[in-house]
Amino acid sequence: MSEEKFEVEVEAPLYPTESKEAVIRAILNIVPAETEEIKTTEGNPPFLKLKKRGHEALTKIRRLLREERILDTARDMLISSLKRSGVMTLLLHKQAAYVGELRLCSSEDESPLGVIRVKFSFKGDTSLFLDWLAPKTVSGRVPKEVEIHELIGPETS
Repeated sequence: MSEEKFEVEVEAPLYPTESKEAVIRAILNIVPAETEEIKTTEGNPPFLKLKKRGHEALTKIRRLLREERILDTARDMLISSLKRSGVMTLLLHKQAAYVGELRLCSSEDESPLGVIRVKFSFKGDTSLFLDWLAPKTVSGRVPKEVEIHELIGPETS
């Protein structure tokens, strides 16, 4: 039940000059999933799409935001993208994701082969979710990490 609070949707265009395997690798470098979970849509260009539920789907992005030291920028982008429905979006550089790096894009034009669009939704306190995913920093450090149990509640055995 608590896992249904989290949802992440990922989509990336697949251009004729790209290999499908490379775009799948870029997606899997930011969201843990099985290759079979990624679907291809019709269109020009077609898109590769992935939808996952549960906080585990966000573990790679959460870790990469910290490793790349881009928490404040990501937080600002998430807040500026926040919709009334509670959905927030990040645009990621597809080629950087392919090599396992997280580079934020402020527009789709910043990535020559298109961006990876990552939509986050959380059923609950959006500000608490933001504090868990991309907390504010002070002098480049996170003063207090929000623990997952604060978002989903204590585990029951």
